[in-house]
Amino acid sequence: MPTVRSENPPIRPDVVVIDAGHGGSATRGGSTHSGVRGPMGTLEKDVTLSLARRVAAHLGAGARLTRTADTNLTLAERSALAQRWGAAVFVSLHANSGAPGRRGAEAYVHERAGSPSRALASALHGELAAFGCGCSAGAVQGADFAVLSPERHFPGTAASLLEVDYLSDPQGERRLRDPRELDRLGRAIAAGIRRYLDPSAGARSPAYGRVVPERVICDPAGRDAGIVAGDVTDPIATITTANARAVELLGAAIDLLTDTRNTIVAGADAGWPAVGDALGAALRDRLRIDGNDRSVWTEPPPGRPGTIAFALRWLGRIRELLDGGDLWYRCRARDCGPGDDPDTADCCRPGSWAYTMPGNHPFLIRLCQPFWAAGPDDRALTLIHETSHVYYGTEDSGGGMGVAECLSQFVGDLAGIPVHPHFAAACTPPAP
Repeated sequence: MPTVRSENPPIRPDVVVIDAGHGGSATRGGSTHSGVRGPMGTLEKDVTLSLARRVAAHLGAGARLTRTADTNLTLAERSALAQRWGAAVFVSLHANSGAPGRRGAEAYVHERAGSPSRALASALHGELAAFGCGCSAGAVQGADFAVLSPERHFPGTAASLLEVDYLSDPQGERRLRDPRELDRLGRAIAAGIRRYLDPSAGARSPAYGRVVPERVICDPAGRDAGIVAGDVTDPIATITTANARAVELLGAAIDLLTDTRNTIVAGADAGWPAVGDALGAALRDRLRIDGNDRSVWTEPPPGRPGTIAFALRWLGRIRELLDGGDLWYRCRARDCGPGDDPDTADCCRPGSWAYTMPGNHPFLIRLCQPFWAAGPDDRALTLIHETSHVYYGTEDSGGGMGVAECLSQFVGDLAGIPVHPHFAAACTPPAP
């Protein structure tokens, strides 16, 4: 039955709905649960959810997800959410299946789509082609996809479906399993959406390598006035300084691990002096890696859990998140009260330094009062600590790396930063 629409649909130009195709364990209302299964067992439903989170993170405020967990919605429910939220844009994400060797992304609109949907699909296709997806010119296609049906969307809503690559192809599957590739793909999709919403945005390049002021949610003159004390007269500058120091510390750790690994791969013995006492202790106590085991150094990237290649991937991705302008920060000095849950009440448990935010904005870090009273190194380690949770929660299982709390202290150990009691309590060496 067609959805009943109001005569004057309340389109909100800032609302973009990202639909992660499939989900759950049962087919519902035309939406199959797992979707395509790749040769290595990768499920389409997992790829689409991971990618949707990245697209939303790159878009920032206004982006909403039809699902944030492994659940399935009917096709009607997916488009109904776009109506309920007054979406200006609706993009449904999928991964394709086809003949061996088939690769590339495809952009679809409904065969009866209007000009807004066709303009959106064209913008998305242009960004994906520039991204290097293997698209062919003129690849925007029309199809009778129910989730894109004009009867299920407001007339002003631009609706498109993307098949981002062929999960059935081994190379396509490897690409869609790679967190770094997924993040690049999410950035390209977000750029296409922005180009549709604001055609002039195509001439602007995103700012990387610094904290983006628009992504710092802070009101120093109002609810966050308590953080403006001592040397914290400019919260954005303080976060930027901590971010830069965090990137510096991560870079030093990556360089040390890379140089040591190259020496051992070239023939040096694992252990002292190639590894050294300080690095060996940090690997053992923080990352649960035995630095005297030659195999953990010589296994090639991406490496299994518990290897140096795996650790380098973790450290490198965290540095990219901090250095890429992808993170959001919320200045929040209020302590949680009785009955408040910091995961839902948007507050800080007394004594906590920061929290990552679940839900539709997986790249948002909420900063608490102790962060603002800390020194520069401890602020930097706090950002590394929380970003490791962001990466652990959204991109990688992290098995064999100890716990996320230990990664920041691993970096601190290598830099000679004394263990703050807050970090020491969160990360203790393994029992002998």
